[in-house]
Amino acid sequence: MLKQLIIAAALLAPAAAVAQDKPAAPAPKADHVYTVAPFDHVEGNAAATHTLIVYASNMCPHCRDWFNDEWPVVKKELVETGQLRLVFRPLPTQPVQLSMVGFLMAECDSGNYFDRIEDQFARQNEIIKTAQNGGLREYYAEMAKDYGLDDEAAMNACLSNEENLGLIQSHGSRYQALGIRGVPAFVLDGKTYKGPHKAEDFVKLLGK
Repeated sequence: MLKQLIIAAALLAPAAAVAQDKPAAPAPKADHVYTVAPFDHVEGNAAATHTLIVYASNMCPHCRDWFNDEWPVVKKELVETGQLRLVFRPLPTQPVQLSMVGFLMAECDSGNYFDRIEDQFARQNEIIKTAQNGGLREYYAEMAKDYGLDDEAAMNACLSNEENLGLIQSHGSRYQALGIRGVPAFVLDGKTYKGPHKAEDFVKLLGK
């Protein structure tokens, strides 16, 4: 059953998110493209001076590097000091089955969402290697327990949650509406941000 749900999740992934290296498709209608949406995952003070929306994939190497290397500094220097709030928008990319399963599992442990996303970036190479070696089912079963999904029934229910699938799809529509391609992608204070995105650049730009 788990395999079938993984495949189904892949089929429901936003097409533009999968094709991260292809030209952006015509922009669809979408709300909250440049602003915080009601069900966004937000880290930081709502009264922060600046808001950074990040579109990223848990299977994207560049996203992994940003979240492993830059995000800890951004969080410490800007988020924890109340100057910035960060909005994370999941954007599944190839291998899309793995990407979707990870994002859905994080949604099912929403109280620890950012911890789960950080965990998946830290595990990215391990997940891909495990998939290549054919041990993914057992690996995800153990990972699911860490995420509060104690058995296969809970895991299956999580992966088939239509509300969470729809939420991830809505982020794909917002990403397409930006008219850009590639991840990670950034929206800073209501505008697409194409400047340098190392931690030191954001601290210099946004810090007091």
